[in-house]
Amino acid sequence: MTRSLRTLALTALAALAIFLPATALAADNSVYVVHGIPGAVVDVYVNGGLALEDYTFGTVVGPLALPPGTYTIEVFLANSNPTTAEAVVRLDDAELAGGLNLSLIAALTPGGTPAILPFVNDVSPVMPNFGRLGLRHAADAPAFVINSRGLGRVNFSNGSGIDLDVLARTYTLPFALFNGGSGVPAMGPEFLTVKTGTYTIGYVVGSAPQGNLSLVTQEIPLETMKGARARR
Repeated sequence: MTRSLRTLALTALAALAIFLPATALAADNSVYVVHGIPGAVVDVYVNGGLALEDYTFGTVVGPLALPPGTYTIEVFLANSNPTTAEAVVRLDDAELAGGLNLSLIAALTPGGTPAILPFVNDVSPVMPNFGRLGLRHAADAPAFVINSRGLGRVNFSNGSGIDLDVLARTYTLPFALFNGGSGVPAMGPEFLTVKTGTYTIGYVVGSAPQGNLSLVTQEIPLETMKGARARR
């Protein structure tokens, strides 16, 4: 099917309605949708109609502007018959209002349960020669620890993340599972390039028990601070 802007907006709308409080939702929301469940392909139905089919792992769509309204959303495994299959997630009569810049990722929680994890994107301006690096935990895994030159030591757990304003360059990120000390190597090192005036986000996805942890990336353009001196 053709994935029109309306189609993608309805997909994002489904995730918003299910996982965010109604007061945080609005017509002016800028929403990105990220698929972070390895091997899962899904179809999304909105108000009884097929909104998106064969939505695949690693896909990032947006930004999408969402209208207010009332919606019923159902998410099925791809190619399921919606009249006989059980929905993976269903929400009836969802009311939407408010305004944020958001990323919503379909991901795994510890124990392997699928969920939609919402993250608010900090799209404030950055200094010249700088970008913003976001790291987000969206995997079936314990907390991660990163010891990286230029970033220092960073710990974060499922559903949480960090944002750092950093010089534009490539960063080496060795991910380890946190054990109270230096951690047990889990994946990587991964390499993330942060460009000037860009918000580069890395989502750790997959499952540590299944041995398929990986990084899904997203980029959002940012404004540069006016009148600020470039730092090197």
